[in-house]
Amino acid sequence: MRHSIALALYSAVAGVGVSAAPAAKATDKPVSFAQFLGSTSKTSFESFSAAGVRDSGAFKQMTDHIQSMYSGVKDPSKVTSFKIDDTYGDCIPVQEQPSVHLLGLGAGAAKLATPPSGAAIATSTSAPKGLSAATKVDIPSILSLGVKDVYGNSISCPPGTVPVQRLTPESLARYGNLTDFFYKPRAEADGGTGDKEIKTLGKRAGAHSYARAIDTVLNFGGNAWMNLWSPSGYFSISQHWYVVNVPHQTVEGGWAVNHQKWDGRARLFIYWTADDYQHTGCWNLDCAGFVQTSNKWYLGGPFDRYSVYAGGQVGFELQWKLYKGNWWLFLKANNGYESVGYYPAKIYGNGPITKHADYAKWGGETAPDSSYGQMGSGHFPAEGFGKAAYQNNIFTIPRDESGGYGVQAALSSLHITKPSCYTIATTPRSGSSWGSYFYFGGPGGKTCA
Repeated sequence: MRHSIALALYSAVAGVGVSAAPAAKATDKPVSFAQFLGSTSKTSFESFSAAGVRDSGAFKQMTDHIQSMYSGVKDPSKVTSFKIDDTYGDCIPVQEQPSVHLLGLGAGAAKLATPPSGAAIATSTSAPKGLSAATKVDIPSILSLGVKDVYGNSISCPPGTVPVQRLTPESLARYGNLTDFFYKPRAEADGGTGDKEIKTLGKRAGAHSYARAIDTVLNFGGNAWMNLWSPSGYFSISQHWYVVNVPHQTVEGGWAVNHQKWDGRARLFIYWTADDYQHTGCWNLDCAGFVQTSNKWYLGGPFDRYSVYAGGQVGFELQWKLYKGNWWLFLKANNGYESVGYYPAKIYGNGPITKHADYAKWGGETAPDSSYGQMGSGHFPAEGFGKAAYQNNIFTIPRDESGGYGVQAALSSLHITKPSCYTIATTPRSGSSWGSYFYFGGPGGKTCA
């Protein structure tokens, strides 16, 4: 478990401002993007054989992938970088980012897709009894806080660039091979193998467990405000999915704790697959897929605060919207929704999900290490506001159009794999400003395995 804190961004109380970053050690030196590329090309399997890499062939696949991802950067010396804990973010020109280069989207801003004029919005306006807007806080992007890293670099990216979390041999070597680095399993409720995966795939699958609501409704995306926590455990997610089944294709996003990938704090993430998680799909910008257009949000980045049990509650709004064949990501802070980028139709082979999704899902997911960790806040839904995790303002988007209104989710069926460990309690179409919502989560534990 990695807990080095190179940036003092973390407060025990929601709403407390950020403090200054601690000074770097005298022996520390930042690794520029150009230095990183040069050292990666000289890295050998022998120096990583003890890290769990399967063999020299697997290691070569990893380093080839890293080199390929950055092959479109014309002048590495002009790329600025920042560091949070042991992870670098590199500010790469929009037109030179991996997805634009590797997918052959072409040079020039006109070649990139044009976003819809705005996100879809909910129709409810009245406040729920006993709750108001003051009871929750929209978390800002870590790139908007005006802070610096341990080396004095601004944790932000200039206009015309996008933040790309640096892929290194060290970060990939933890997985043993490239396939496991990209991997995220399909759930049994979707027609996959779910908990049965562990019998044939071993720890990679990790018997993922779920507590989520599912609406089987044709849609063009959807929305949820997600209460942000940082639960203990090996792997824990709060997200929403938009899915077609044949072939199984998804668009996903939310927050995730993933100890193999990052440190122990929840991070902003997105994910996709075009073929049932078999040969396509990856987290964030870890492969050619998502085209980021905004320099304001850091996929894979942490947050400056988290919700506190019986205390301040924070979170963020995330929306996926299918528009002209591309799946656009919107994130909402205090200034309203902002378009972040899109999954182009090309990565799905212009498959069915580029026309619409067949159903939508919202909820939590965990996977074990020695035992199952916490989901959500680590407390059951019955504890309610301020103690249990939740998602609200949940709706689906009924039409492919610019802007428009969402339809409050019916939350019509539930998928709970380990009800003694995690549950979900839904309130569809509440008629309040919370719209459709649910509480979810639980403590996990060894008895879940």
